[in-house]
Amino acid sequence: MRIVELLRALGTPDPPKLLTVTSADSLIHYVRKAQLDRRAPLVSCGYERFRAQQWKHLDLARSVLATNRPIAMVMGTEAFVTMQAEAPNLASWVGASAWEGVGALSLSDQERETRLTRLRQRYKMSDVEAIALARSDASSVDPDFVEWLILLRQDGVLGAN
Repeated sequence: MRIVELLRALGTPDPPKLLTVTSADSLIHYVRKAQLDRRAPLVSCGYERFRAQQWKHLDLARSVLATNRPIAMVMGTEAFVTMQAEAPNLASWVGASAWEGVGALSLSDQERETRLTRLRQRYKMSDVEAIALARSDASSVDPDFVEWLILLRQDGVLGAN
């Protein structure tokens, strides 16, 4: 199921806001600032960069994440394991809502290239054009383009705005 379909199933008709977090403070700041836009869900990534101290800080500030809108924290297995060890209260709080999926990093090179080819054909666009589109307006990037950027290992573009 695509991110947008999942979020709509949860009753969120607005397109998600996308955020690449660089620290616990960047997530906390964004969530506080975004309280004005309560309907749009937030999809965040970048947790692989978090060190133990970042997780501990987010653990203490977890109440900030209690909002009326869905907040998705997309992370790899290693980051999830670190969150469980360093932010046990946060991990317990989100644990029941955690899903494991197949990410771009677990795809073989051939599977990754097959998916990229499908995206290029579907949108009649090159990788360079997809990256340029994301850079021009990262706040409204379609989930297909998020996947595209992740497959190209260019997901940092999402946090550029």
